[in-house]
Amino acid sequence: MTKDSRDFEEIAASIKRALEPREDVKVVPHARVRDAVTKRMRDFDIIIEATVAGTPFRVGVECRRKKRSIDKPQIEAFVTKLRDCRVDKGVFVSSSGFTDEAITAAEHHSIVCCHLTKVEVLPWIQLFDVTGRYWSNFKFHGDVKLAMTGPQVDGMPVTVEFPDGSRPPMHFSDIGTYIVGLENVAAGHHRRRIIYEPSIHPIAVMPGEVRREIVRIELDAEFDAIDLEPKIEHWLYARAGDAPSAGMTKVHLGDIDGKPLTLEVTATAGESLPTDVNAASRKP
Repeated sequence: MTKDSRDFEEIAASIKRALEPREDVKVVPHARVRDAVTKRMRDFDIIIEATVAGTPFRVGVECRRKKRSIDKPQIEAFVTKLRDCRVDKGVFVSSSGFTDEAITAAEHHSIVCCHLTKVEVLPWIQLFDVTGRYWSNFKFHGDVKLAMTGPQVDGMPVTVEFPDGSRPPMHFSDIGTYIVGLENVAAGHHRRRIIYEPSIHPIAVMPGEVRREIVRIELDAEFDAIDLEPKIEHWLYARAGDAPSAGMTKVHLGDIDGKPLTLEVTATAGESLPTDVNAASRKP
């Protein structure tokens, strides 16, 4: 088995794990299953084992990296293999797609056809706010100096509101990172004194619901600025007619503090997009 095909199978297995994140699901790549007819061992690229209502359930995944599309005889051979090995459900993953006859045969036998391909733009997914500037490793030296309108009030603000609607209300402890995020700095490590004098004054909500306009904030901040650009690795979709019905992609954004930052997106057409960013980072 080539490294290329092994990578292909591992990607398919990771996608199935992402689409079925259950503790009772076990993914076994390069599995061997006994043929009930010939008694010989048969190879499956991936076997997914689960328990449904107390009953063991197995899904067999066949992976093919070919130049030509998968045709009807290959689907029928897979159906026979599943039946003889007593595997309950089949998923056929192809890097070159499927003929219309193959898809018709797969639907008849309840086989899921998946097409794995590299793409630059996802058909129904827009990745908002993925590129651009990220900040991490915040340190604030000394006290935050705060100037507000009106008579002096004891205590620090609880929350900050933005009357122009540019930002949702935030806890005052987050105002420092927000102000740092407004700085126009090059990528790298920075320490600087920052003075924030907004033209539209945010509202500091004090204890007891006392409200005061913030006219100036001064702080001494240390932080890292990082430029990230997304790199889409792979995308898998289950075809439903002419359109994808479900899919997953992994987007590599770069490294933060020596750790890779990746964004995994899974979606079903028409549904919201759950995302999981796997790194310690913060974006104002």
